Amino acid sequence: MSLIQRTLPTLFNGVSRQPAILRSFDQTEDELNTWAALASGVGKRPGTRNIARLADSLPATTFVHAINRDVSERYFVLIDEGSIRVFGFDGVERTVNAPGGLGYLTGGQYAAVTVADYTFIVNRSLTVSLKDQGEDEAAPAAYLRQPSKIPYWKLPDDDFLYAGSETQYPANPPATTLTGTVARMEDLPDPPNGTYKVSGNANGEGFLNYYVRANGGVWDETVAPGLRNAIDETTMPHCLIREADGTFTFAPFSWAPRRVGDDTSNPAPTFVGRSIRDVAFYQNRLVFLVDESVVMSGAGDFGNFWRSTVLDLIASDVVDVAVTTANVAILDFITLFNDGALLFADQTQFGLSNAEDGVTPSSVAIRPVTRYPLNRKTRPVVVGTEVYFAGDTAGYSVLYEYTRQASSDNTNAAEITAHVPGLIPAGLTQLVALPRGLLALTGTGEVYCYQLYWGGDEKLMSAWRPWQFSGAARAAASVDSEVFLVVEEADGVYLETIQLADGFLPDTQDYLVHLDRQAEIAGVEADGTTTYTLPWDLAGEAKDTLALVGGNDGMQAYGSIELAEAIWSDDRTVTVPGTGYGTVTAGILWDFRVRVSEQFQVTPQGVPVTTGSLMLRQFTVNYASSMGFTATVWPYGVPPIPELTAKLPAKVSRFNGGKLGTSTSVAGKAPVGSGSFSFTVTGRAEAAVIELSDRGHGGTTFTSAEWEGFYNRRR
Repeated sequence: MSLIQRTLPTLFNGVSRQPAILRSFDQTEDELNTWAALASGVGKRPGTRNIARLADSLPATTFVHAINRDVSERYFVLIDEGSIRVFGFDGVERTVNAPGGLGYLTGGQYAAVTVADYTFIVNRSLTVSLKDQGEDEAAPAAYLRQPSKIPYWKLPDDDFLYAGSETQYPANPPATTLTGTVARMEDLPDPPNGTYKVSGNANGEGFLNYYVRANGGVWDETVAPGLRNAIDETTMPHCLIREADGTFTFAPFSWAPRRVGDDTSNPAPTFVGRSIRDVAFYQNRLVFLVDESVVMSGAGDFGNFWRSTVLDLIASDVVDVAVTTANVAILDFITLFNDGALLFADQTQFGLSNAEDGVTPSSVAIRPVTRYPLNRKTRPVVVGTEVYFAGDTAGYSVLYEYTRQASSDNTNAAEITAHVPGLIPAGLTQLVALPRGLLALTGTGEVYCYQLYWGGDEKLMSAWRPWQFSGAARAAASVDSEVFLVVEEADGVYLETIQLADGFLPDTQDYLVHLDRQAEIAGVEADGTTTYTLPWDLAGEAKDTLALVGGNDGMQAYGSIELAEAIWSDDRTVTVPGTGYGTVTAGILWDFRVRVSEQFQVTPQGVPVTTGSLMLRQFTVNYASSMGFTATVWPYGVPPIPELTAKLPAKVSRFNGGKLGTSTSVAGKAPVGSGSFSFTVTGRAEAAVIELSDRGHGGTTFTSAEWEGFYNRRR
């Protein structure tokens, strides 16, 4: 038997569900509510801050779209059947006017994309149709748009108008009858008069037919008489427009009619007679996914999905192309990526690419790139140069990291959940891109954080971390290092934010407070007591999760106010003994833990040794910026029945912030310390369970660890 020591240089690579012998030294058995940085280590995730109450509840079918207009204007759009509401990231609701009504939002699932001040909203359950013949000519001065071709919309019972617009889209109504047919332009009457079909031969059966109409002494290309040329705007995506006064308008969009050709030379867009499944904006074109097809508007002409001429193939004309595969591939999502786009069907992913000059009807190409199952309710996201998407298998979620090098055709989709099978439940509702990672939302209080960090071509961090909130995270949006969450709590729906930037400190504290639903509250003092009114309700046992933390302006600075003798007047009004606390931070306590992996004796090359017996004697954790944590050791393991855990012998050691006589223990300053903390294990390595945990408002970060024990080559 020999005494051995081993150092664990880092602990930041998250949870692993592989057998312990296959894990890397920096992975853990289990974690909850953790966050890591390469420079500091693994510790508590930041807490959330309360912004505002949005609603009493959210129907399960509510669709949430985030608008990131600029640094000063960001919004959440909440859409449900017959309802659309807009909230700023400040929690203030904006006025939404709907001059055409909200009928388009009746029933169905939704998709949306924002282009500057215009958000195109798609009802995926509606079928697009054409108007009956002649309806498109009801208003002779119709189809007005701005010179810059910015989107416009139609007001009910009026012409197609946009404020300040005087530029007219060609309002030349097609003829109801054909004057005649000629073989060549030279055969047309002079002076021009009437409407003619020009074919390739004298019999009118030429290779190319087109139509011309006399207009002021010249011949203009026109559309064949008797066709249905106008798209019914009530069945097409509608527009949510941010107005100059800060309000929003939701109304039908004005879609250009067919003005040239016929059903053969200029057929209706593929989406007519079908439902649109997704919408995007790509290379100055509005893009719709329809079954197996991708349909793009004219370049810079978002309302036009028809050819501008049938006599030539114009580079700026509409693009309508289908994917190529032997299997049925109904497209659900389009994600812009690198120098092209990625299209997602339920079993296949397709790459869309184009020539150096951009997308044209003749340059666009779509080909299969990978074949993985897709969760059709979870939109893929882009993080840096990779695309992440989710699939479901065997009752849990798998996530893939798709990479395509812009300089080559090499593609790859690695499963980033391969080392945590079964950790993430099936049916993810949203993926949220972070600067270096993503959040996977389940629609409940369970959220799964993925952190990654590339060092050149090597991924130094690939870590999954389970998070838990008191309410259900229904939707989220990430802006730089800040995440805004729409959370459905027991007492309503709230907008909350979580700041993930390293080194962030609130204005009212000199250290980061780790509570959820944080709000700064000034108490009302009377008769030796202080009464606080919370911005949210806490009922029943939830009251036990409340913490009131003193700020830097009161006698209780950096500490929690004792609530054992608190008196609740109602679910949001609490009175505590004492005065002089100043402004406090109110919030909800939550659990933090890191359960260390099983440890092994290793060879000089770092390979774990499976023979012999290892008895752990002592474990040491190196910490930084920590106010306190608990080290719990179960020498004989944790029983599979949670009710027996408290009855099993365990060794509990507590570290509480700064040490007396050191610079970290100074009156009036937060007891935040850095150093090392050792505790006894005395258990066989294969059985002993070591857990670091805390349920306080202070921070805790672990930079590294080391242990010593006795190794016997024989068991």
